[in-house]
Amino acid sequence: MALFYSRQFGKLAIDAHLAGTVGHIKSYDTTHELQEFSETISTASIKIDCTYPLGISSIYETGLSLQADITRHGLPIKKVGLGAMILWGEDAIGWALRTSYRF
Repeated sequence: MALFYSRQFGKLAIDAHLAGTVGHIKSYDTTHELQEFSETISTASIKIDCTYPLGISSIYETGLSLQADITRHGLPIKKVGLGAMILWGEDAIGWALRTSYRF
């Protein structure tokens, strides 16, 4: 499920995206009961873009982010993530790094 909101305030453009997912995974045909698992995963994300024209005609972006669950190590942080993005356009090029953590 996702909700989208877009609004223009003069030259300032605001785009917001709220998304949620639920997934379930379960093992089958295992050779031992210790190999069996069943897990339900829920995620929510919010992304807000505020754009003010600076003379750049358009920018495209693509990236990848990986997240690891580290709760079994007994640390106060439950999950850590690392990602990277490439940005390019007619008159611009760049990159971005992303880190995340969850308590």
